[in-house]
Amino acid sequence: MVKFELLLKDFSKAVLQFENAIKKKTDEEVKQAGCIQYFEFCFELAWKTLKAFVDYKGILGCNSPRDCFKTAFTFGMIDEEKIWLDMLESRNLTAHTYDFENSLKVYKKLPKYLKEFELLLKKLKET
Repeated sequence: MVKFELLLKDFSKAVLQFENAIKKKTDEEVKQAGCIQYFEFCFELAWKTLKAFVDYKGILGCNSPRDCFKTAFTFGMIDEEKIWLDMLESRNLTAHTYDFENSLKVYKKLPKYLKEFELLLKKLKET
């Protein structure tokens, strides 16, 4: 349980930082890139925290972000599997391509993603 608790603490901090960054609306490319970076941190911590949680619960089959989100959806930890899979695509897009137009598309989705991170965080803290 210790790994899960440590990851949950880090995930909680990352979500708060992400929330604070999004509140500062901007058209500046550098600030948008910073918000995307916070999203990427939250995304990585979200799936790794889910993995640690399901490992602790003895649930198998959570070896990748996609697997973890499908498992989390099955067990009611996330409500909107489609949004989480969209997040996976967005993370892959921002992490592996350097196109401003694609980054701007992802930036516009960040408030929706933040909401999902917050809902997951709440459920994980309640368990």
